[in-house]
Amino acid sequence: MSDNQKKRMDGAKSHRKPVKKCDAEKMAAIGRHASKVAHELNNQLDGTMRYIDLALRLVEKENLDKPKEYLTHCQKSLTRMAHLLAELLDFSQSNCIPSEYVKIEQLIEDCIKTIEPRADSLNVSISRNYAAELPAVRSGNLFRVFVNLAKNALDAMPDGGELIISTRQVRNDTIAVQFRDTGPGLPEGDPETLFEPFFTTKDKDQGTGLGLAICREIIGNCGGSITAENAPKGGGIFTIYLPATSKTMTSS
Repeated sequence: MSDNQKKRMDGAKSHRKPVKKCDAEKMAAIGRHASKVAHELNNQLDGTMRYIDLALRLVEKENLDKPKEYLTHCQKSLTRMAHLLAELLDFSQSNCIPSEYVKIEQLIEDCIKTIEPRADSLNVSISRNYAAELPAVRSGNLFRVFVNLAKNALDAMPDGGELIISTRQVRNDTIAVQFRDTGPGLPEGDPETLFEPFFTTKDKDQGTGLGLAICREIIGNCGGSITAENAPKGGGIFTIYLPATSKTMTSS
């Protein structure tokens, strides 16, 4: 075994640290409160949006520009609130769901099908680099994780680029899945900050700051971990470490 392979294996071991008790309790509390608040506010938002839609129809009929402009701003703000509440609900319900054994490549391919139209519109190419004969994993909510990471990568490359998704086995019981983009890279500072709830590097109208927190919660509940780093030649790298089963599924 080469020195580089040994370093990768040792690095994977260090990433699979247990979640601190205080962190787990904090996340659980946030989840409980988020669910209650989100459900209550959703009911209010639904009624408000309905009345705004009715008002917009009237002002459009009367060709009233200013009221239409004001109501449109209200509509956009409420829509953003609805998206935030939806992510709060996801955060509160982000438990790993036991399910069938799957090939990790199949989950990735399902993810690619979802984001491929947008990737094409942004002129972003998607490259695959799958290791052969990897052990199977539980599917759980990993599809949501992969889609979120892929969408973040696309957001980082509005003028085109490349998304490289690769898999490898770092130990007999661990599979690594890597999402690498050719965008501007991650912001300076501690990469762990990216996974804190409500932290976002996106514009105010684009991100809520819960996506990566949800990803880490799902992965952690599945017994895995996730890291973030900048690529040596530019771009961001997110690597997921997942516990593998003893069952091997050959890549086709």
